[in-house]
Amino acid sequence: MIDDMAKAEEPTGSQLHLEKILVLPQERVFAAFVDAEQLRRWWGPAGFTVQGLQFDAVEGTDYRIAMQP
Repeated sequence: MIDDMAKAEEPTGSQLHLEKILVLPQERVFAAFVDAEQLRRWWGPAGFTVQGLQFDAVEGTDYRIAMQP
């Protein structure tokens, strides 16, 4: 894990790199990211709701998540 972090590119411009270790089955974590309704339930800080979501689980594509308190 630490070796992977050392190899990660430094974010530039509007890039953001987040990392969190989850102790859950990989299939469940993947589903929580690729299913829009599941993502709405847990994404963002406490007290915020997802107002808009444009997401396609394809490597290299853009996504947009709009949140409001």
